Amino acid sequence: MSKINSIFNQVFRPLQAQETAGTEEFAQGTMRKQFIHTLVNHTGDLKMSKAGAASYYQMCRNRLNGKDMYSSHKKWNKSQAKTAPQTVEEINVDLSGRWLVGNKVDKSVFASFTTRTAAQEHNKNLKSQGINSNWMDSQKVNVNELTPALAA
Repeated sequence: MSKINSIFNQVFRPLQAQETAGTEEFAQGTMRKQFIHTLVNHTGDLKMSKAGAASYYQMCRNRLNGKDMYSSHKKWNKSQAKTAPQTVEEINVDLSGRWLVGNKVDKSVFASFTTRTAAQEHNKNLKSQGINSNWMDSQKVNVNELTPALAA
């Protein structure tokens, strides 16, 4: 018989029956305190520390209520890799060139160029990769409405 079954049947059930009946006061005040006191001062193989007894009390309480006895332990024992906080990478696009390549619909800019032909070539390359893009004249669009973005 497992240790939790022994504790549940020998210690928890009698105390639960006593609490439900309400016939007797617990010497330690509450059922939880009585349960812990019983396990800490027990002379047999069920003797344990206060912290261990408190954990087993919660496990027995969960078992009685039909919950997973080990749910609290599962929450803390998961090995989670500590990751650095996710930071939003700032996208810097040089808008000093007159000719821009971006998306007019999304109002995003991928790159800027000093010559129109360079912008058109870059736009052709993006379109060949399946990216919806347009080349624009920065003097004819409102540059303040455009946002830097990565061509994806």
